[in-house]
Amino acid sequence: MTWVLLALGAAILAAAMDAVAKATVRVASPWVVAWAPYLFGAPFLLFLLLSEPDRVTPGAPYFAATALALPLEIVAVFLYIHAIHRSPLALTIPFLALTPVFTIPVSYVLVGEKPGAAGAMGVLLVTAGAYALNIQARATGWLGPFRAVAREPGSRMMIGVALLFSFTSTLGKIAVLHSSPVFFGATYSSLLLVTVGAVAARFSPGIWGAVRTHLGPLAVIGALYAAMAVCHFKAIALAPVAYMIALKRTSILFAVILGRVFFEERGLRHRFFGAALMVGGAILIAIS
Repeated sequence: MTWVLLALGAAILAAAMDAVAKATVRVASPWVVAWAPYLFGAPFLLFLLLSEPDRVTPGAPYFAATALALPLEIVAVFLYIHAIHRSPLALTIPFLALTPVFTIPVSYVLVGEKPGAAGAMGVLLVTAGAYALNIQARATGWLGPFRAVAREPGSRMMIGVALLFSFTSTLGKIAVLHSSPVFFGATYSSLLLVTVGAVAARFSPGIWGAVRTHLGPLAVIGALYAAMAVCHFKAIALAPVAYMIALKRTSILFAVILGRVFFEERGLRHRFFGAALMVGGAILIAIS
């Protein structure tokens, strides 16, 4: 069950990264914050790669999977930014919970993974719990995000993000299996460093000045991303993609807890039901 610990570790690190990013985006451009994981995370991962005792020789599927995943990842990053800028968080973030569901058919087609009955039920429970955790029941109602699909462009964008992430996660597994978790994490993050940085600089003039001004928190975001990426890719090499992504989505639960502790966010009590669903789903996945 090493992969379970790695997936939960990735979830905790992702939640911590989101908490630091939330605090930083209050004073820095969202484009700068979106670039920070790759700007500061890629050097950490490259250092880990250079310190590995065994040299990795990637196979041809690594190059094909990386070439396919990279443009999808770039589109997903910027769709995500536009979604949360154009529509309320309560009407966008819940749709990220769809990623594990989309991943089941995608991983079956691309890598032949077929979850068992208990595992599939666990994925659905985690997805339902992640959705419930993000709903502001009094503000939008339980069906609010679904009603918003017809009128909120951000909601439709986030569904697209969830679908794209199901492909990039599965393609990432192919690349990891034909290289190594650290090798893929380092090379993929370096490619995102260049491509996302170029687009961010286009839409956020003076980006380097902003980086220097907020160097400390941006570096923390990068360090957390690097550690999360190592856990993510090591876990995904050991387990079915849908299982791993579902457990990683428990980051939403950890983010809610961190939001209460550090930002005094309300609503933790009414989100207990969603948390219980996610925990139950995680247990089913772990024992399946």
